[in-house]
Amino acid sequence: MDNNYNQRTKYYSIGDVARDFNLPPSTIRHWESKFPELDTAKTSGGHRRYTSEQRELIKQIKQMLYNEGYTIEGAQRQLANVAQSTTTDIDKEAIKNELKEILGLIEKLN
Repeated sequence: MDNNYNQRTKYYSIGDVARDFNLPPSTIRHWESKFPELDTAKTSGGHRRYTSEQRELIKQIKQMLYNEGYTIEGAQRQLANVAQSTTTDIDKEAIKNELKEILGLIEKLN
């Protein structure tokens, strides 16, 4: 799969992604309109370029739609929930670190 990976640019073409996941390029283009996370970089010639993260997202979307029976709307909600959960976990960790720092300062004052 990764033999299509361009080490210099670190992007994949739509043809590479379509072949890797056995999807028509038109399906991937359609998903771009439904999943803002798939907003791609384009070359000066207008060719789409996908990052490794976007390839992983396409893999997840395909899994949800084709194997798990999600609708596009259901997959959108699922991805939003995952993103929100990840953000919440990051926020909790940041808060814990700040509290530890504050407790350390309080201990120094005592």
